[in-house]
Amino acid sequence: MDKLVNLNHMMNDDLFCYVQHGFVPRRSCTTQLLVTLERWTELLDDGDPVDVIYLGFRNAFDTITHRRLINKLEVNGKLSTWTGILSGIPQGRVLGSILFVLFINDLPDDITCTAKIFADDTKLFQGISSHEDCLQLQGDLNWLVD
Repeated sequence: MDKLVNLNHMMNDDLFCYVQHGFVPRRSCTTQLLVTLERWTELLDDGDPVDVIYLGFRNAFDTITHRRLINKLEVNGKLSTWTGILSGIPQGRVLGSILFVLFINDLPDDITCTAKIFADDTKLFQGISSHEDCLQLQGDLNWLVD
């Protein structure tokens, strides 16, 4: 029950990124696909082709930078007590999944194209009506790679 209460708190306070559909209550692979399909249909109905880039984080759970994760978890300048962990985050547990989602939670904040995320898989897409749209998509991809 504590797990559900904590996740409800995170949902009620909008702590999960709106484009993340993995490991988030009331969201799923299906909801992500439906939202994406709806947007693509709108773009295509407007006569705009859609360019899509599919991304997957290689060894996503094992390559989390602890310092960055700790910075993202800091609340009101306070941290929990320390414990020694050498690398990665625990897989197969609710905490590991939530930590990963929080780690990549700000991914769409610095891009201009549309992103949809399910766990560690990301779709980046853009309706293409001009050469600038192509450059914008490429710029966002370059930012994500960096």
